[in-house]
Amino acid sequence: MKFDKLLEDAFSDLNGDDHEGGAVETPLRDDAFELSDAEKIKRIEKDMANILETLGMDMTDDSLKGTPRRVAKMFVTEIFGGLHPDRAPKASTFDNKYKYGHMLVEKNITLYSTCEHHLLPIVGKAHVAYISNGTVIGLSKMNRIVDYFAKRPQVQERLTRQVVQMMQKALNTQDVACVIDAKHLCVNSRGIRDIDSSTITAEFGGQFNKPEVKKEFLEYLRLGTTLYKSVDGGETWSKIDNGLPSSNMGKIGLAISPIKPNVLYAAIELDRRKGAVYRSSGTKPNVQYQVKVRNTRIVRRIFEHLGYEVVALDRVIFAGLGQVIQ
Repeated sequence: MKFDKLLEDAFSDLNGDDHEGGAVETPLRDDAFELSDAEKIKRIEKDMANILETLGMDMTDDSLKGTPRRVAKMFVTEIFGGLHPDRAPKASTFDNKYKYGHMLVEKNITLYSTCEHHLLPIVGKAHVAYISNGTVIGLSKMNRIVDYFAKRPQVQERLTRQVVQMMQKALNTQDVACVIDAKHLCVNSRGIRDIDSSTITAEFGGQFNKPEVKKEFLEYLRLGTTLYKSVDGGETWSKIDNGLPSSNMGKIGLAISPIKPNVLYAAIELDRRKGAVYRSSGTKPNVQYQVKVRNTRIVRRIFEHLGYEVVALDRVIFAGLGQVIQ
């Protein structure tokens, strides 16, 4: 499925073993903060020692005897530090004195969280945007809001909504959006052990639910490559759109037809999982057509441009990703 289509669908119905998330609030007991951090560390240290001993580990070994305390401190003060409301970032806002009335997007915010189902890492990127209604927020505060809600046992759907809701409250506007693309090690390293899959969640508020605004936001997030053309020796360049795929393009290998020099072939990786070969029309220089390549010599040249060694000319595997081009 196309990346941008996945974003637009917002993934509100994920369920099952891995990522079912319900309420926006993190499930906490009423007495969650009656114990001090020091008391929590002491309790967790003892419990962690029991777990390791139960597994058969020799806790007198120099490498292991400090592990229970290290893990306990890490839980309380680092990876689950966002549970305590006292650690919430102060989302300082300012008057929009520049009268900037367009969308502001903070892309590629690094995200480290922990899956609450298996206590394994979630690693990815968050993209946050808002439209000012008179106030703006410091750019670093957007990163800190993501980090605060990530530092707790989480499900990605809840995390996405929590980021949006805190931004909405801080800015006093509904016009906030967030997209998160992350790998879950509970999927990548155990169970199905699919190392390539990632999870995308999205939350759109206010104007971001309008198709044209949502489209603008998602266009900013498109990660990939494209083709440009110059007819004046590189002084100016124009983007080639006609006939090329609308999904995310990755590696692109180019080759000039040895028979018709005005025809260009492009082997294009799509959505990181598949690929196709396109050629220019020759007579219409900005138009590309997807083709089934029968000329193995051209196929060889295209893939050599990509840096791959072609050893079998009857079947070529595009970019090692399993898409057969014949």
